[in-house]
Amino acid sequence: MKVRFGISTKFVDLAGRPRLNLVVDATPSLCEVLKSCDDIAKRFVSDSGSSSDWRPVVTQKPGFLNSPTVRLHIPTAVCQDIAIYTTEIYQKENSGSVQRLVFSKFDASELNSLFKPGTFVDAFFSLDPYDYQQNAGIKLVAKKLVIHSE
Repeated sequence: MKVRFGISTKFVDLAGRPRLNLVVDATPSLCEVLKSCDDIAKRFVSDSGSSSDWRPVVTQKPGFLNSPTVRLHIPTAVCQDIAIYTTEIYQKENSGSVQRLVFSKFDASELNSLFKPGTFVDAFFSLDPYDYQQNAGIKLVAKKLVIHSE
C-alpha cells in the first residue's frame, strides 16, 4: 500500500505520548473485505443498543484523488518506564533482503522520516472494534509493517 499521509501525532494518550497512525491508499480488494467487516461490526453494535456514531474503516472523500484510504494505528506500550512500539517494523531493500528496524526510544519524528507520503508498505494488521465516547467503528492495528526502499 502507498502511504498517503505520514505519521500523525495529533492525538495523545493519557501519559501525553502521541497516538501514532498513518493513512494509506487501500486496494479495491482490501476495501471490499473491510467494508464487509464494517457492515457486520456495525450491525452487531447497533443490535447491542449502542447509540454511537459509526465511523467507517474505509474513507473515501469525493474529489480528493478519489481513492479510498485506511488508517493504520501503531500502538505503543510502556516497559520499565520506557515507551516502545509494539508494531514490528522492517525495511525491505531493492535486493529483496529484509531487516528489522530496532528503536532505542520512542521518537515519532524518527518514524515520520520512514513513512513519508509516497512510500510503499506491506501491512499486517488486526481489526479492533471499538465503541467509545459516542463513536464506534473498527480500528486497524498494525502488527507488522514492511517499508519498501525506493
